[in-house]
Amino acid sequence: MKTVTAAIIKQGDKYLITQRPRNDKLALKWEFPGGKVKEGESPEECLKREIKEELNLDIVVKERFATSIYEYDTGVIELAAYFADIVGGSLKLLIHNDVQWVNLNKLSDYEVCPADVAIVECILEKESIVGDYVSNGSIEYYNSNADKYYNNTLNVDMSKIYHSFLQHLPPGALILDAGCGSGRDSLYFLNQGYRVVAFDGSNEMVRRSKELTGLQVEHCTFEQFHSREQLDSIWACASLLHVEKEKLSGVIRHLAGFLKNGGIFYMSYKYSDRDYEKDGRHFSCFKEEDFKELVTGLDELDITELFQTVDVRKDRPNEYWLNCLLKRVE
Repeated sequence: MKTVTAAIIKQGDKYLITQRPRNDKLALKWEFPGGKVKEGESPEECLKREIKEELNLDIVVKERFATSIYEYDTGVIELAAYFADIVGGSLKLLIHNDVQWVNLNKLSDYEVCPADVAIVECILEKESIVGDYVSNGSIEYYNSNADKYYNNTLNVDMSKIYHSFLQHLPPGALILDAGCGSGRDSLYFLNQGYRVVAFDGSNEMVRRSKELTGLQVEHCTFEQFHSREQLDSIWACASLLHVEKEKLSGVIRHLAGFLKNGGIFYMSYKYSDRDYEKDGRHFSCFKEEDFKELVTGLDELDITELFQTVDVRKDRPNEYWLNCLLKRVE
């Protein structure tokens, strides 16, 4: 599978898109500028080179935004889209037929290359949601305390919860590890023969989970995640609890939209009837009745099981978790 990069460059409320040449296989279709990663080249290096060669622009490549997997007649590509800022150069058409700065509400009017469709959808979805689901304080905490969190959670015994979750899945099922943290759970699922995709909002946790699992862990938030392949299950262990309750239904609904009918959605929360803040992080907490009330408004999900567990970390003997298994229904 070839890796191709794309730059999401935004100025004000407009996005930069380019039109492919008339003699191209995808003639006159629009795309986010970028190109193929060469051997020995990182995606970020590729993107800087391609934007300079194609548009005479110097850019700073920022965080990875989204990934699209698409099969063309010539083979399967992984399109990796990154946010980028222009820092120098003057815009020139060196390869493309045209270039446009396009308002968000006009973006879907352009006929884009098939692999770019998912990226456009991610942008539209991201921009249509007001406010961040996970506070910057929560993400910053994990960026600043990545080693401590990694070491404290990596060897935690999750066997009881793994069993409760995996008993509902067929062999080789595709699992999304949503807010994967250290990558501990992704690694376990991989070793059990499951297929895994993973993401996290903290770039420091993404780096560590990549090293641990060997996966191409995506750096994105809940609302930025997108998948063109339907998922058999979602594992959101101690991650959705950082979403404020008034926004939680929207987050759950967004992720559940990628589940197959009958797919399983696991999530866990601190067992309490009071939310709280700690070290800049928000914690949404639930007991059984409160969680049932939340799910009442989610017609696409039914509760399969709710059960409590004690926190298995040695310094947390009096802390409990509410574990929630839900099923996607039509």
